[in-house]
Amino acid sequence: MANSLRKLIEKRLEENVPLAEIKQDLKEKGYDIEEINRAVREVIRGIDKRFPVRVVPVAILVTGVVVMSIVIGLYFTESKTGLVTDVCANYKTDPNEIACKEAVRIVTQKHPGEVTFVNKNEVEIPYPPNPTPVKKTAWIVTVKLYQPIKYPGNISIDELQAFVDVKDGTILIYRHP
Repeated sequence: MANSLRKLIEKRLEENVPLAEIKQDLKEKGYDIEEINRAVREVIRGIDKRFPVRVVPVAILVTGVVVMSIVIGLYFTESKTGLVTDVCANYKTDPNEIACKEAVRIVTQKHPGEVTFVNKNEVEIPYPPNPTPVKKTAWIVTVKLYQPIKYPGNISIDELQAFVDVKDGTILIYRHP
């Protein structure tokens, strides 16, 4: 009988019935108050023993969800460093030249935006009043600007190319693609 009383109390507690109401109902059904209190103590002792077992898996689950959220968030978040690494991935560093990442940093520091293209090539730079263009090796960095450049006459540029000298890092010329 004590076992069935204990199971009845457990069931009612799982249904979120207040303990005082459970005791009152059992008393009205003819159960002795001493017997009810003993069964309640046994149920509570059983809950105390199960509690750590239930908390540990929940804590592990919550920790796993938090860690996965952070990992997924970091994976899908684009940082400027990530963009630079991606566009510069195919270029090796030459100790006699500025690196691709440095050229990108120089350009995006002056003109913040998303770097969409990088290339290293020999280019002809017109230096007026010199009639003959000068050939230089440069990093060609294309940037989609966060803030467009506005010119008189309602002209707006939202993308530019900067030609960065590989030897000293100076921006040689800009072009609007």
